[in-house]
Amino acid sequence: SHGTLYADAGLTEKITTPFTPWTVNEPIDQYAVDVIDVSTFWVSPPNDGYDYPYWHPFMVIGEQSVDVYGDSRLAWSPLNRAAPDGIYQDGDDLISFGPWNPRENLEKYGYSEFIEVVFETPVYVQEIIIGMPRGMGAVVTVKAWDNTTTGYQTLFSDEADADYERYMQLTNQYSYFAPYPLCETAFLTNRIRIEMDTLTVSDWNEIDYVMLRGSLKKQSSRLQCFDGIVDLWYVPDPNYFGIDSFEYKACDCGSDSCSDETTIKIDVAPVQDAPIVSELSNIELSACVVGEKYDLELPASDADSKLEPFIYVLEGIVNASSDTAISQDFAIYDGDIPITSFPYRTQATINSTLKFGRLSTTMGKAAIAYYVEDSTGLRSTTGTAIVKCHEETCGIGSYFDGTKCTSCPPGSYSDIIGMRFTCKLCEPGTYQSESGLNSCLSCGSTEIATSEEGATECTCLEGSYLEDSVCQICGPGTYSDTINAESCQKCPPGWYTSNDHENDGSGVSFAASTCLPCPADSYSNDTTSALCMPCPDRLTSDEGSTSCDKCVELYYYDDRDGSCQQCKDVVTCNTGTTLATWDLRSGYWRENPSSRDVFECPPVSRCGGGVGLTGENDAICESNFGGRLCAQCQSGYYLSGDNCSECKQSYVTLVRIMLALLLLLICALFLFLSGTPAFIIELYEAQRQARLRRVSKTSGPNSDGHNMQHRDSQKQARRRSSFQAALELVGQHSEEPDPNAGKKLRRLSRSLSDARVAWWGKVDHDDDDDDEDDPAA
Repeated sequence: SHGTLYADAGLTEKITTPFTPWTVNEPIDQYAVDVIDVSTFWVSPPNDGYDYPYWHPFMVIGEQSVDVYGDSRLAWSPLNRAAPDGIYQDGDDLISFGPWNPRENLEKYGYSEFIEVVFETPVYVQEIIIGMPRGMGAVVTVKAWDNTTTGYQTLFSDEADADYERYMQLTNQYSYFAPYPLCETAFLTNRIRIEMDTLTVSDWNEIDYVMLRGSLKKQSSRLQCFDGIVDLWYVPDPNYFGIDSFEYKACDCGSDSCSDETTIKIDVAPVQDAPIVSELSNIELSACVVGEKYDLELPASDADSKLEPFIYVLEGIVNASSDTAISQDFAIYDGDIPITSFPYRTQATINSTLKFGRLSTTMGKAAIAYYVEDSTGLRSTTGTAIVKCHEETCGIGSYFDGTKCTSCPPGSYSDIIGMRFTCKLCEPGTYQSESGLNSCLSCGSTEIATSEEGATECTCLEGSYLEDSVCQICGPGTYSDTINAESCQKCPPGWYTSNDHENDGSGVSFAASTCLPCPADSYSNDTTSALCMPCPDRLTSDEGSTSCDKCVELYYYDDRDGSCQQCKDVVTCNTGTTLATWDLRSGYWRENPSSRDVFECPPVSRCGGGVGLTGENDAICESNFGGRLCAQCQSGYYLSGDNCSECKQSYVTLVRIMLALLLLLICALFLFLSGTPAFIIELYEAQRQARLRRVSKTSGPNSDGHNMQHRDSQKQARRRSSFQAALELVGQHSEEPDPNAGKKLRRLSRSLSDARVAWWGKVDHDDDDDDEDDPAA
């Protein structure tokens, strides 16, 4: 336990226990790669493409060939066989590496046959496996070649076992024979010799393969013993002298037979070297009364002898607590002589004659730098001894101020017994407003409160307020933007508080120093909101909104029920669109900003689309056009082709006279076709009834989903219904119905419509209008 054992004089093979030989690629398993010697073998002509005959020694090379009991041509077999009747049978042809007599060799050497095989990699042997399909139990000796002694060392030795062979024969089993106990070698080897007693086991004794298992690392605690002598080298630890020891036992290799453990003791003699001083040591004196002297033993040792006297050399002494001169607080004596200058050498003695004294009530620790010398002049390194006195012991919540125990002041605490000179200050984030306590109080979450070291109270940060000397977080929808606020302020509607200034308005109020506007697409109509509500479907809002009063793209705001309705296909609706701000596609027209009915203009080039009407000027009509469906030129203009041209005053009067004459002509023609004035009344009545029926069926606002194609088909159906009613009236008022009355009626209706457009500038395309109030009817 105070030195190291080595197995070589060069001190490279260190002996250690326990042994752990395995590395990443171990253990190494390998099979024989060659046969270098054999006693005899049975021979037969080559067969089945093999390079050598059956039962040849080379059959042992490589891995296992068979795995069943019985005679195998792929195994080595000796030439001779012992029969059960005791008669020894010879082979047909005796082939060996020399004259061989199995009986004589068994009597002389203890074996009758042998084979020697070689492996590729030398290893420290750990296990050997011999595969035998027949005649197993004949192996009596296994040896390994040792290059250090240039000879074979026995790893296993036993007697032949005929009962084992009979058992394997009866159970029809292949034998994987692993010699045990096996001597694990202390030398590297790759050559194994197997010796057999083939006379005791009466059968053909065949070997299929040989496997060698081993390690590239030696088991350091196992040593090979030759001639009863083992050489070891012992190296003691530095500066050790005295008795050391180790234990060992001797074993027969390849056997369980071992000696008892024996202890070897080694007496290590001292060596002349320098004394030893610790780099830092602590000396505590049980009492320190002012004016008294106390023995001071500075630690030192010498490996040469514990009885050798030392000379102490004091290099300097200071008050370790205040770094002041030692003469102000302490005194050091050599015996009764005060030490006043440094360095100071003491007298040579086995025990230190130094003494320590306290000069004042000021507490502290004395730091003494020193080294020692032995009688030969060898010196140690310099060490430092800290001398500390035990003073009056003060309880928790107080400290010793040098003369008495004092309570810790506010902002500090003492949680241990015997605090000296001062108490511990309260850490940042804590406070103590009272004195004489053993802990400080927490200011709470650092999000809302803080304090400096030694604080007697906490500072409430923005986002909190002070209540009963405790910082409280501002509640939902409230905030504070000053420190130590007495209360929190409420957020206005459309604003909220949150601990995450980048979130979408959802979250819990936490240390809010300001209110945040509700993000777009959300709103808040409360003054204590910790979160903003998302806008309903189809609605949106601007930042800081108290409600969601704008519709999203493709929808417009319907002020009748406050909902968002889908815009017509011919209307472009951006975010925030209302009925009054419909943006009509080019080629479409509506009567006023509150109208929900949109009509296609004939022709479409007169209607430029756009947003609503502005006063008398129709903003959705192209230049100089106006009126219903943009079909009328503005005042002072007349229709010239597809354009409105500016009129001279005489032309305006002439046009009005011509239109009046044209209207009289059309009325005369109408009276001629009807045959009686009553026809006009009944024709109007029939048209009105038909329209009332259509209004009844299509009452209510137009559906948002109707498209223009569906509306055109409805118009055509209404026209057919009106014409049919007119034809019926023509039949009632004509004694002989005119087969061309329908065509005449169509021309008449078309002429009336053109007249109405020219005179009044109106065409009724609105299903909701009442013809009874229309002068054009």
